[in-house]
Amino acid sequence: MVEKDNLGLLYTAITVLTYCGILVGGPLFASMFQLGMHLGDPWVGFPFFVSGVSFLLAFFAISAAVIRDNDQDTGPSVVRTNGTGENERA
Repeated sequence: MVEKDNLGLLYTAITVLTYCGILVGGPLFASMFQLGMHLGDPWVGFPFFVSGVSFLLAFFAISAAVIRDNDQDTGPSVVRTNGTGENERA
């Protein structure tokens, strides 16, 4: 799926996104917990509910993604006439 020349770039992007999630997620999780504590006992688990919904949305987004195989020519082909009555493929 990924060419060998781009593996380093892929791993770097994954690592950067992971650490961005850690940097944003920690304080966000703490503030959601604080809000849940403020709302009362039934809402103490509010951050876990939000996390579950986020993971569910991410699951559906990943499930909807379509992986294309670039090795196969599945796109529309263009046929031109070269003026001699013969067709050539572009």
